[in-house]
Amino acid sequence: MAIGAGMKNEDITMDVAGPETYTYKEFVRAIARGMGVSRLIIPVPPAIGWLAGRLFGIFLKDDVITMAEIRGLMQGLMASEEEPLGKLMFSEWISENGASLGLKYHNDLRERRYSSPNDEFN
Repeated sequence: MAIGAGMKNEDITMDVAGPETYTYKEFVRAIARGMGVSRLIIPVPPAIGWLAGRLFGIFLKDDVITMAEIRGLMQGLMASEEEPLGKLMFSEWISENGASLGLKYHNDLRERRYSSPNDEFN
C-alpha cells in the first residue's frame, strides 16, 4: 500500500500504521511489555536525548537519532490525522515477537542503500 503510493507523483498523506495509535511514551511502554522487561521511562530535554544518541552512535558507528527526528516526534510529525489503514495490531505483533527484539543491531548507515536521483538515468 505505502510502496504503491510512494511510486506515484502525488502529494498525499496515508497512515499505513494501525489500527492502534500510541503516544511515544505508550509505544515505548508497549515495546517493554512485549519484551517482558520493566524499565523506568524518564523524560529528558531534547538536547540530552540527542547527545545520548550521539554518544551511542560513536560506539555503534551509526546515527542513532537525529535532532530532526526528535523535533518531528515532538511536533507530532511522525503521525497523521488520517484514519489508520493498517490491519495488524501492534499489541499483538509485539506480544508474539517481543522476545526477539534487541538480539541483533540494525545499523542504518552500514545497511541502508542510498541512491542519487541521477542513478535512474545511468
